[in-house]
Amino acid sequence: CTTPAVGANGTVNCSAATMAMTSAVFTLVVKIAPATPNATVITNTATVASATADSNIGNNSAAATTTVGGSADLSITKSAPATALPGSTMNYAIVVNNAGPGDAAAASMSDTLPAETKFVSIDAPAGWTCAAPAVGATGTVVCSTPALAAGAPAATFTLVVSVNSSVAISTIIGNTATVSAATADSSSANNSATATTTALGTLDVDGDGHYDALTDGLLLIRSLFGVTGPALIAGDVGAGATRTTEAQIQQYITLLRPQLDIDDDGNVSALTDGLLVLRYLFGLRGDSLTGGVVASAGHRTTAAAIEAYLQSMMP
Repeated sequence: CTTPAVGANGTVNCSAATMAMTSAVFTLVVKIAPATPNATVITNTATVASATADSNIGNNSAAATTTVGGSADLSITKSAPATALPGSTMNYAIVVNNAGPGDAAAASMSDTLPAETKFVSIDAPAGWTCAAPAVGATGTVVCSTPALAAGAPAATFTLVVSVNSSVAISTIIGNTATVSAATADSSSANNSATATTTALGTLDVDGDGHYDALTDGLLLIRSLFGVTGPALIAGDVGAGATRTTEAQIQQYITLLRPQLDIDDDGNVSALTDGLLVLRYLFGLRGDSLTGGVVASAGHRTTAAAIEAYLQSMMP
């Protein structure tokens, strides 16, 4: 027999010098292309011929048909940071698998960005192509491949987004990704996955877009000292602030409080945490920042660690 190369198409030819009055059985094995859609009818015809005259050429060819069927079991998982700051970027990890038994033709992963975010980038595995919004825009990311083989290594995507600077503290940012294919799926329950992220607050207490010791710092330390009412905000709200009333400022600081344990001693105190914030906003660094104001039970005690933590609250 002469045959095409393995993995190629073409014609198989088998011959013999003579054939007695007997039968010959051939077994031909082929592989269906993974991208072949379900319900495709595949027809294969074989013919026989001889140099000797044939008394009945009507039975010299035979055809067989096969209908493509079967199913795949696509699944998707998604993970995201538990928290994120307004104005920062965050990564979603998306993983797609096919447990089979069939290959998944025209497999596609789709992710509509949350309203609180903008697109930055998408990193896809080899063999996948992606269409995405412009950088800084909203929309849907769609990645596809002609076929995802059963049992193939997981397809892992990294989707990077930026969190809008206007996102309110404690906002839950939810994001769902889905997977689909032209091949029937035996279990659709695992074809979508959702991850949530909670928006943290920043040290921009009055919401004017700036970090200022004489506004944000004083508002914060006054609140931690228990000052309320008009005395809390007197002279300390920046021009262009979006939080201007005592109620708005106090509500924001209350929501921010879980982040205000600057020295990580389990307590939020004006004489430690409040002074650390105020000193930092005034530009003090090193020993001038931490001297005499870090709680003895703190777990964040060095100037470097405290500076890094405070900087993380000022994206």
